[in-house]
Amino acid sequence: MSITNRIKCCNGSFLELIFDIKRGNREAINCIIKRPDEKLFGCNTDYIGAISAIEEGLQGSQPSIYGSPLAGKLFVVIGASGAGKAIAYVAKENTRVVIAKRTYVSTSFRNSV
Repeated sequence: MSITNRIKCCNGSFLELIFDIKRGNREAINCIIKRPDEKLFGCNTDYIGAISAIEEGLQGSQPSIYGSPLAGKLFVVIGASGAGKAIAYVAKENTRVVIAKRTYVSTSFRNSV
């Protein structure tokens, strides 16, 4: 099931979910899948298109030993919505991430991505 924007930024407390931590934090789920064991699996798919498009655009750049052309780069995310948080969460594995948003960012937000 895809989740609409109204409830996208939730912490999953209204459902018992198993979260895919590798693909975005639990505050930015946009897809819930019912597994064969009847448990609900929450994940985020927003980052897939963004990361893929950026990597494709960088294909001609100097290759990285880590496989992704993003590795070792500065990665700037403009906006800290659910999608922005998911993209930053995934990008931080190989890059230095900077998040720009219109309002003050607390330490707890920084630690959540």
